[in-house]
Amino acid sequence: VYNPGKYFRKCLESITNQTYKNLEIILVDDGSPDNCPTICDEYAAKDRRVKVIHQKFFSNCIDLAIGETPSIRRKPSPDMVNEAIHQLSLLHNRTINLSDCIYIGDSEVDIQTAQNASLPCISVSWGFRDKDYLIQQGAGIIIDYPSDIFEKL
Repeated sequence: VYNPGKYFRKCLESITNQTYKNLEIILVDDGSPDNCPTICDEYAAKDRRVKVIHQKFFSNCIDLAIGETPSIRRKPSPDMVNEAIHQLSLLHNRTINLSDCIYIGDSEVDIQTAQNASLPCISVSWGFRDKDYLIQQGAGIIIDYPSDIFEKL
């Protein structure tokens, strides 16, 4: 949960009020600057299925996240990659070139997205697709552990 906007309560109501009741709802507050941490705690207090973890997982690791919009097509289009490079250049006040970048993914769509963006791709074996499938799809570099990324850079 990080700054989800005005529909957060509506989303939680939808989840907690559904007819299927045998579920655990885990909300991870990633240091959201709005009132979401309080809302998470409120729902946990009134519904025993709701568990809250307050911890900043990614706030020091990720500068930017981009998803599909009307002007940014979904993968394997290179639109998200191009927009990320543009936004990171602005954020860090310097030009970021394609040669400065590498695409990391876990599927054949990620391999194709990297190719469409003219980027090298590191595929990960612990994600959506297994190693054998990634090899069949043309993965050139496959790593088994996150720490292996640094060896491939």
